[in-house]
Amino acid sequence: MFPQKFTKKTAFVVLAMVFFFALLFSYIPIVHTFFDHKLYMRFPGDGGTLFKGALASLVTFLILWYSAPAQGKGGTSLLYPILFVLNYVPEVILYVYAPGHRQGIFALFYALILLFLGQLDRWPKGRLPLGRLEDQQQARAQRILLALSAVGFLIFFLRYGFFVSPRLFLLGDVYAERRALLALATPVHAYLKNQLTRVIFPLLLLLSLDLKRYPSAAFAVVASLYLYLCTAVKTDLFVLVLVVFFYIIRRLKDQGLGFLGAMNLLAGLSILEYILRGSVHLYELILRRVVFVPAMLNRVYYLEFSGQPVGWGRAAQKAFLSTKGYPSIQTWMGEAILKEPGNNASVGIVSDAFLHGGYWALVLPFLLMIFFAWVLKRTQWPAAWFGVPMTFLYVMNSSFMGTLLLTHGLFAFFVAALLLSWNPQKKQKTAKNPEEPLPPHLI
Repeated sequence: MFPQKFTKKTAFVVLAMVFFFALLFSYIPIVHTFFDHKLYMRFPGDGGTLFKGALASLVTFLILWYSAPAQGKGGTSLLYPILFVLNYVPEVILYVYAPGHRQGIFALFYALILLFLGQLDRWPKGRLPLGRLEDQQQARAQRILLALSAVGFLIFFLRYGFFVSPRLFLLGDVYAERRALLALATPVHAYLKNQLTRVIFPLLLLLSLDLKRYPSAAFAVVASLYLYLCTAVKTDLFVLVLVVFFYIIRRLKDQGLGFLGAMNLLAGLSILEYILRGSVHLYELILRRVVFVPAMLNRVYYLEFSGQPVGWGRAAQKAFLSTKGYPSIQTWMGEAILKEPGNNASVGIVSDAFLHGGYWALVLPFLLMIFFAWVLKRTQWPAAWFGVPMTFLYVMNSSFMGTLLLTHGLFAFFVAALLLSWNPQKKQKTAKNPEEPLPPHLI
């Protein structure tokens, strides 16, 4: 019998390769055929060759076998499979089917990320006294988060009061309500909203649940819902759902394998729907929108700015837009290039770096993602709390780097994660217990 460590890694590699082949072989009959009406999908789908497909499959297997996590404990166990599914796989598939080879630069980018994540346990830990907080320290942190949450909630309530519409919970067309609510917002409210809904409220909810302080947890939920009613941004509801979902499934023995299994089930059901009914509703819901669309938009930005980056700073961007007649690069890409009126083509951190600085600028999102992984590892971020970093993994595919850090709350997350793990007492225990395990309910 194989050792348990080897068996888990083998299961991980098998599930990852099954998902890869499911999307690879379903791309032409489903994505390229059914969604060709979307301009960013229009490139010769038969541009793939047997050589490129075989090469991509072999390289993917070798990357997985070398770097896939052998154990599934802690929040970092989810980081690898999520990046593999949401970023690496679609970029590799586009490389296979798009004409030429240069599209592979983004696939290579995420391949290097996966390889670095595979060596996460060997990264230098540094001298910061980070580790799991004692019970009294957790209680103090919870009280601070509660105070910050109360102040943040009060700032919004004094501005919006009861000028909210419960109809927003029907999740229909919210754009009219959003425009009306946006007129009430000040720059302070616009900035604080993401810091509250993506960092402070979720952390208050999670820490309150761990400490069994349920009134505080209920307040965090109510405050999150109220801010959604104040802004009509569906992502705020998505964040709350993610946070609750990952906390509910915290007792799964291996969440990384569970995530891959769930994605394989979704892919299988989507392909089965296509075979039996000729429809692609399931495929459209998740696999196209969440998995393929960011990679497709990366390709559009690559084709437009390859060899001619805009440059950095407001002056460079203003000079570029002065010849286009559009208020932003996203609007120009959406309306002039994609030919879709009213469309703002999302910019992820990878395409952001590429359009501003070219190939060498890809070092910036690479370092950002490596630091993101280091923070999760160094702070022993529990899998039960992974809904918070998962939010930023999702937003990374649709945000400029500067906006992601300052406006969307990633910098606030880094600060909060380090402060919640800042434990000077750990220095005294390091010699006796260098690797203090997480408690069972947080693994």
